[in-house]
Amino acid sequence: MKKMLTVSLGLLLFLGGCSENTSQAPMDGEGLYKRSCLNCHGADLQGGAAPGVKNMAAKYSEEEILDLINNGIGLMPGKLLSETEAETVTKWLMEQ
Repeated sequence: MKKMLTVSLGLLLFLGGCSENTSQAPMDGEGLYKRSCLNCHGADLQGGAAPGVKNMAAKYSEEEILDLINNGIGLMPGKLLSETEAETVTKWLMEQ
């Protein structure tokens, strides 16, 4: 029984160290993009599993990009970012 308790406690400590540390969560547009968008839209913004997002300002208004991020389109789900995060990423994308 004591061995089971020791193993359980060790497992809890180990898994606790693997949890996301929100104090280190990105707050800038690039960091948020890397965390939430990069896997589909690519590290270089040129696309991958999803369309590229480079030069978005030439295609969409800031409001349209914010709407796409908040509500999703096609296979892209919406609500992956909070409203504040979505606004931050939108402003960053407008400069790329």
